[in-house]
Amino acid sequence: MSWLATSSRRQRVAAVLVITVELYFFYRYAENGALFHFWLHLLLGGWVGLGLLTVHRLLTRRGSRVRPWNAGFFGHMYSALPDVLFLAAGLLHATWMDVFALHITAHFLWPNALVMGLVLWTLAVLAHGAAVWGARRLASVALVAGIAFLLLGVSLRAPLPSTLGQLRAQDAAWQQLAGSDWLCTAIPLVDQHGHVAG
Repeated sequence: MSWLATSSRRQRVAAVLVITVELYFFYRYAENGALFHFWLHLLLGGWVGLGLLTVHRLLTRRGSRVRPWNAGFFGHMYSALPDVLFLAAGLLHATWMDVFALHITAHFLWPNALVMGLVLWTLAVLAHGAAVWGARRLASVALVAGIAFLLLGVSLRAPLPSTLGQLRAQDAAWQQLAGSDWLCTAIPLVDQHGHVAG
């Protein structure tokens, strides 16, 4: 309860907006059977946002008005922008969308996309916590470790699918690995005419 007592009205409104938008995103991904993608872009986007906030703190040697959860939220929105473009405008995914936190490649990272996302997010939380507590060296090591682990994951990633069958096989593998439909369901595949494939 102390956060409510010490936070400004602006911070409370921002918190409500972040929670509302994240719940809406969760609902939309679930509605499309794509919760795997929600979790993946939440974790990778959170890593990007929190990592950038930590770099700012390390370089300026002072805090920021941006809260860590806000940074993670904006990272998630950046990472999920291609999905927003798909849902809002029907813009199909393409490899150029990797500029949004490796939006396409992220699905095929080694050893597993969600494992990679969780490791990166954990390293970002560690780095930010270390920076806040003045452990600059530990924060720097955690940031560099995240980048190194991501580079390793990209270099050992599975090849991007080139056929619909390969994409379906990948989705089936995600579901089998997760063992849960709520965590790891696939987006229905839609052809260029808007018909759900097979």
